[in-house]
Amino acid sequence: MGEIIDSDERAVVENNRIIVKFECFDGMRSGPAKGLKKSRALSKSGDVGISFGRQWWARQGLNLRPHPCEGRNSANHRKSPRIIFKNKYLKSLTISDQFGSSCFEGKRKRCFPGASPEGHMTASEKVKLTDALVSRAAAPADRAEFMIWDSEVAGFGLRVRGDSKSFIIVYRPVGAGRSANMKRLKIGTPGTLGGVKEARRIALSYRGKIADGEDPAAERAEEKRRAHSTVAELLDRYEKRLERRGYVNRKDVMSLLRRRLRPFLARDIAGVKGWELAELIERLDTASKGRGGSDVRSRCNPFLNWCVFDARVLDVNPLAGYRRGRDTRQERVSRAESGRALADAEIVAVWNTSALDRTFYRLVRFLLLTGCRRSEGAKLIWDMVDVGRRRIDLPATFTKQARGHTIYMGDELLKLLDECKARSGTSDFVFASPRTGGPISGWSKLMKPNSGKQRGRRPGFTDVSGVDFTLHDLRRTFRTGLSKLGIETDIAELALRHARSDLEARYNRDDCEAALREAFDKWEQHLVGLTRTVGGDVFS
Repeated sequence: MGEIIDSDERAVVENNRIIVKFECFDGMRSGPAKGLKKSRALSKSGDVGISFGRQWWARQGLNLRPHPCEGRNSANHRKSPRIIFKNKYLKSLTISDQFGSSCFEGKRKRCFPGASPEGHMTASEKVKLTDALVSRAAAPADRAEFMIWDSEVAGFGLRVRGDSKSFIIVYRPVGAGRSANMKRLKIGTPGTLGGVKEARRIALSYRGKIADGEDPAAERAEEKRRAHSTVAELLDRYEKRLERRGYVNRKDVMSLLRRRLRPFLARDIAGVKGWELAELIERLDTASKGRGGSDVRSRCNPFLNWCVFDARVLDVNPLAGYRRGRDTRQERVSRAESGRALADAEIVAVWNTSALDRTFYRLVRFLLLTGCRRSEGAKLIWDMVDVGRRRIDLPATFTKQARGHTIYMGDELLKLLDECKARSGTSDFVFASPRTGGPISGWSKLMKPNSGKQRGRRPGFTDVSGVDFTLHDLRRTFRTGLSKLGIETDIAELALRHARSDLEARYNRDDCEAALREAFDKWEQHLVGLTRTVGGDVFS
């Protein structure tokens, strides 16, 4: 049975474990206990008797239901058991009632330096930590984590996990009460701190901060959160998310966000106020007649929503509820007038300027012939071009709204592509940059270099052609021209790859190839004829 350590034979030692058997006694206290109470009333040879109250049992997750003995009065309910620890080297205990039902089994949680049968450090009283003790401390084979507490500084100890050792301090924040969980804070490793003396000094400084009402663990967690919550850090993470999702225009989006949010890049996102962003948007609206602020707002809102729901570094979007005011009549008129379709004489000037000897000029002619967006033309690669079938297939991952688009080629477009092939060299891009071999960029410098920094550069396309326009105006010109040529609205919209209505897109799977080929051919013939009648208007 084992060594009997209690005269009532309620506690015995078996295989290095304490077995405690208890019964219900009328004299045992049944009210809530205030923690762990030690008593030496039954101690005759240094053994310690400990009473565990109901509160302690509740913390162990036990259910103190009435005991199945005779009667149902309070005296026959389970009371706080009295346990005697005979041997401080014992690692665990088992508690059961008089019917043999197991109530609790677990390892003792206090630690001490001493020799177990395996030769490792085992659980015991607090001791003074020394460098020699730290160097020889090793965790038992059956323990994932092992602690040695220091007797000099309360809550200071050495944690051993496998071959890893570190100094820690445990504490409860001031005012939290004994019901609060203990917090654990890592001070450092013996190698980084240089020894126990320095670790103890740091632990004492932490104890002083805790006594003053500070919470070092919470402060360290907040510092770590702030380090990963700067606007710059979050923009990098947001860009990786867009890349993972295959967002087509992510480079343009991220460039705009980084430029416009530059004043906030080093700041914690939680410290950026809604009124600051509203001021930025209003300032951009004023400088750009209402367009710059709208771009920033439309790009910032998804980013800030991502910070709330995915990154979880914000409780609420600072721009939530921010709406642009209703347009005045003048603003509606100005917006309607923004962008235009080129007149016939302007089309001829652009066509004649876009000779085939320069890459950007060839790109301008391509946009005029096809109505593509500038990014679609700049990033066009040879794998998308099928000369044999006289078509260009833009994949869904390539276009703005993730809808695949097919462009049908006429003779003028084939001639243009042949010239590009002869001049592109080994680049995969149809309109490769002469400087980098990659996609063309720097649109403002190529179109209209009129800023102070760009003066003295080669004249832009608008200066050479004498036509003030944007590259997107060529897309408007293409769409307007198809209407004037009598192309049906549905076909003209498909030529630009604008979205069909939801119901139409769901049920109509016809790609309308024959009608689209006819539309592209008519537009190309119109451009060729227009260049021969400079002063005329072929639409009339």
